[in-house]
Amino acid sequence: MQNKEPKSKFSIRKIIRFLRIFPWTFLLIGIAVIVDFLPGTIRGTTLDYVLIVFALVVFVIEIIKGADIRIGRFILDLTVAIVGVVIVTALLTYNITRTGTSPAFYQWVVAAVVILDALISTSIAFSTALRNMAVGYDR
Repeated sequence: MQNKEPKSKFSIRKIIRFLRIFPWTFLLIGIAVIVDFLPGTIRGTTLDYVLIVFALVVFVIEIIKGADIRIGRFILDLTVAIVGVVIVTALLTYNITRTGTSPAFYQWVVAAVVILDALISTSIAFSTALRNMAVGYDR
């Protein structure tokens, strides 16, 4: 008689699958919006630096995710990238028109990460798909 382990609601595979599909740029944008609306006593350079480091980590994660060649995930990644660029552009425009000054450095870093993610990770996914299908491959 075999001992079957009870199936848990959350397995490691499900968590990893969720992390591969999760749009990290939206989390980054959401955190930047939350930080922007925090009271001035909570905000400071330490929180800004933490957000910059988190933005760079999200950038690396999104590039690693871009190596997936499935068409559904490619379309999802492309859609998330386009919507992310639109949201970041709207947020920067809102911040400039609301305050009349230039956005903070971390806001520019978040915008740069989202735009670079839209360019690089989708390009990596597209080129990986072409390479794996041997399109344009000379022998």
